[in-house]
Amino acid sequence: MSTGPAASGQGVPGSSVKAAPQQPAPTGAAAKKPLRVLACVLCQQRKVKCDRKFPCAHCLKFKVPCVPATYVPRRRRPRFPERELLDRIHKYEDIMRQNGLKFDPLKDGVERDSPRDDFDSDDEHKVHDESSPSMTVRSDRVNEVKSIWRAMDHDHEYRDPLDESDNESYEVNIKRAYGGTYQNSDHLMFGQYQSIVELATLHPSPVQIFRLWQIYLDNVNTLLRVTHAPTMQPRIIEAASDLASVDANLEALMFSIYAMALLSVPREDCKTMFGESRDVLIRRFQFGCLQALLKAGYARSNDRDCLTAFHLYIITHRPKVDPRSLHSMLGVALRIAQRMGLHSESAHSKRTALEAEMCRRLWWSLILFDARIGEAADWKSSVLEPSWDCRLPLNVNDSELRPEMRVAPSPHSNCSDAIFAVVRSELGEFLRYATFHLDFTYPALKNIAKEFRDGSIPEGEEVKALEKMIEEKYLQLCDPANPLHYMTIWSARTTIAKFHLVNQYSKMAENEGPRTPEQRDLLNGLAVKWVEIDTKMAEPEITKGYMWFADAYFPFPAYMQIVSDLKRRPTQDRAAQYWESLSDNFKARWTFDDEDYIPIVHLFATMILHAWTPREKALVEKGEPVSPPYIVTYLREKQERLGAGTTADTEMPEFPASLDDLQMSKVPDFRDTTMFYSSLSPMGQPVVPGMQQAGTGGMDLDVSQLSWGAFNFNTSPMGSFPAPPPATGPSPPGQGHRASANPQPWGFK
Repeated sequence: MSTGPAASGQGVPGSSVKAAPQQPAPTGAAAKKPLRVLACVLCQQRKVKCDRKFPCAHCLKFKVPCVPATYVPRRRRPRFPERELLDRIHKYEDIMRQNGLKFDPLKDGVERDSPRDDFDSDDEHKVHDESSPSMTVRSDRVNEVKSIWRAMDHDHEYRDPLDESDNESYEVNIKRAYGGTYQNSDHLMFGQYQSIVELATLHPSPVQIFRLWQIYLDNVNTLLRVTHAPTMQPRIIEAASDLASVDANLEALMFSIYAMALLSVPREDCKTMFGESRDVLIRRFQFGCLQALLKAGYARSNDRDCLTAFHLYIITHRPKVDPRSLHSMLGVALRIAQRMGLHSESAHSKRTALEAEMCRRLWWSLILFDARIGEAADWKSSVLEPSWDCRLPLNVNDSELRPEMRVAPSPHSNCSDAIFAVVRSELGEFLRYATFHLDFTYPALKNIAKEFRDGSIPEGEEVKALEKMIEEKYLQLCDPANPLHYMTIWSARTTIAKFHLVNQYSKMAENEGPRTPEQRDLLNGLAVKWVEIDTKMAEPEITKGYMWFADAYFPFPAYMQIVSDLKRRPTQDRAAQYWESLSDNFKARWTFDDEDYIPIVHLFATMILHAWTPREKALVEKGEPVSPPYIVTYLREKQERLGAGTTADTEMPEFPASLDDLQMSKVPDFRDTTMFYSSLSPMGQPVVPGMQQAGTGGMDLDVSQLSWGAFNFNTSPMGSFPAPPPATGPSPPGQGHRASANPQPWGFK
């Protein structure tokens, strides 16, 4: 037992208790409200009156040390969800009025929070136990946003209780008026909800529902952790038994889960497992998810399931939609998330431990996906910046998070089920304060970010310090034989390698003039390291279920850096190593079928081949043998077979709005257009600013001259390409995309 001020002074014979020294007289504002003297610990435990003298009479009587209680700020009672309850009551009252039913309207609101906390019988603050359970996650309330409604409603305590129109807050009245004034406006982005469509008919069979759920758990939720499997699974089981009466929010989430599960399965496996084309099924479930979102009023909803469904719905569109369009859609999702308070610890402090943790996971998943799509769109906007205070997800297993828990569990010191999401969020937390990131997004925020920088780390060494921290805190604890751990290790290292390269770009951008050979060698080394680490992530079979995620992080900037310098310096010392590294990554990452040879793929191939031509010419002049690398051989064969001007139909037809038109045999073959969203020249070639047209002369590929907004780094449709034909050199170690799960007996986790 710790002794405080009571441990000094005079006490009873044989006791170590001494009289407390006198405190200096307070001055200023403190003199107006002196701290009250609390009862000692023993008197509080025995629930007897304490005379508040140290030692007190009871302690002197029993000859024990007299220890005063520690003063802590009083705690507020958990706030009753008054506004939500009132909104629901008024909604039901409006329905009853519309139907001419008589009833007694609500005369008074729910009892407001008491300005006082509960004290004991002696009207004293009790000793605060930090380990005592709480209904909400505790957080620092300093950053709580003030409510303009409460500020305007300052005189709510003086309303007339007999006046029905005067006993409600402004916010409740105005929001209720919105519902009666404006019609449903959710159609602004996605059109009207098609009430003639029976969504129950779009669901797969119950057996397939559980199979898709299991695939989602294995391939998707292990990475994102945006759904809580122990509580979601019983809801899915119940919903599958009566699909006609499923809540719209849950139904939207179920459709998005189906689509995400199929996205992680290769086309050939999908045909075997479900008997239909993967593209057809994904489009069907996307349509069902969209209709359920409209039915749920997604744009006005505060339901986490609804927002999660919207998030997954956007992810399923990533392979076939212009990143600029996706970025705009993500802006809507993020604005909904901010309205719900997912970015604010002040809002999380009012939620239960489970709900707060799931909201944090969803927020981080949203902003990290937004940051990635923002890079593909133009690097100029991102919510990944230092203007919000949502904490990192906890390193805990889903089974440890239960609805009845009063406090969140303690984080693991080793790897939990959420290790991938935790490490990914840790990297995002670093990035939003990083100067090199803000240079490309919000330069004006760099001064704010400096205030949060660790002063013990030398300037310019932040990425190295991050790399050391991630390795020691997380990656060294991972088991490479575990697929999730393996993906965590190499995904984190890939991201850090990217940070190193972008950091150097940011530093060198400050200096005008051409780069020196030393600077080019440095950039090439960082780019090659990024490519080689990415190859290790994509090669093994154990990561095949996660390739849907890895496809969104193709190291295209590294390719551009290496290729542009090889074009400029074809005979540099490490040129052969660079070509070998690109070929290895190409084998593991990027193979395609003839139907997928869209213009942007042709452009990429042309860039690679134009970079090889100077080296081939130089080797011939020197009389050395010419052995084209695998990437060059394969792309040459592809271009010779298909022709230089081959293009694909990239139009995405409208999906039918009625089930009568929903004939699977009539749905066209949707081709991936993730990288092709620039205008076409008369020859069918993509017009990319800062780059000459293919076939019109040489390409001077200078990364600094490229318009990055014209590129999407998602270069291959997920799981869409079979292995390439045999070519010169050894057989590919990774046969095309393996973004799938082996067909396994479905079950429950």
